[in-house]
Amino acid sequence: MSEHNDAPVPAPVDAAAAGDAAGLIDYAADVMALMDRLRADWGVVYPEER
Repeated sequence: MSEHNDAPVPAPVDAAAAGDAAGLIDYAADVMALMDRLRADWGVVYPEER
């Protein structure tokens, strides 16, 4: 990561970087569910899904 990046880091990612990765799986699953909903709303499909 660049030392010039001031973007906020989500709490689960920050905790995982500190050695506590327990919440990272839940966070990743939430992100995947969000992306699945967005893809469905936008009509985006992967080639293997056709």
